Amino acid sequence: VQSAREAARRAAALDPELTSPWAALIRFGLGSGSYLSGETSLARKQFEEALELAGAEQPLLRMVILSFLSIVASDQGHLEEAAILAREARTLVDSFGLRGVPQSSWAPIALGYMLAKRGNLAEAQTELESSVSARRIPPDLSPWLTLIGLLALARVRSARGNREGAREALAEARVILEAQPDAGIFPNLLERQERRLRARKPRDGSRNGELTEREFEVLELLDSDLSTRQMAASLYVATSTVRTQVKSIYRKLGVSSREEAVEEAHARELL
Repeated sequence: VQSAREAARRAAALDPELTSPWAALIRFGLGSGSYLSGETSLARKQFEEALELAGAEQPLLRMVILSFLSIVASDQGHLEEAAILAREARTLVDSFGLRGVPQSSWAPIALGYMLAKRGNLAEAQTELESSVSARRIPPDLSPWLTLIGLLALARVRSARGNREGAREALAEARVILEAQPDAGIFPNLLERQERRLRARKPRDGSRNGELTEREFEVLELLDSDLSTRQMAASLYVATSTVRTQVKSIYRKLGVSSREEAVEEAHARELL
């Protein structure tokens, strides 16, 4: 993370008047470093600057930036925007006949990531599995996009009842992380998913007091600044559905408020 940021800053310092595509690449490098550090809002600003600098004459660079912007928008709960960005990136891939090429796997991973957030699990799994598989071929691709794809794929497989497949995706992510000394937010993301997979049984959460997969997703959003309406938009469900799930979470955790739920979830290492 720090090395990526430092390289981008040094490049900018050499010539602050650099024009696109170099200036776009510098902004993209800064945005990547911000994203890996968990600074989502800053990353979004830097990716937007990179996209503006890239211009229409750099279609493949635009595809990469659009894809990462879509992932950030999905993380922020802006799923309609994320869909537009991901599909624009996919259109660029298709227009150049690059579907299935490992270096173009940014677009399908962004699309699968967004679909998973919306709850379109079957479509998400198709996109994520094909794109993650494509990235296994060349050994020199950046690990960060592969990790994003694997973690999203693990959640989709788990939500569809394939816990063994989820474990396989997380194990592959663990191998990648062991080779990365400075992996930013990814070790925490991986450990959280591993805990979730260990903490819950496949489908009987409502009977044994454990949280269901959807309740885990709502619980994660409770540990944010999102309103109930924004949480519903992020999960692509009705606001009343989120309220019902929140009540169930409170009951299962033995709490009576959002703050208490988050505190208890952290105590149980569910978050």
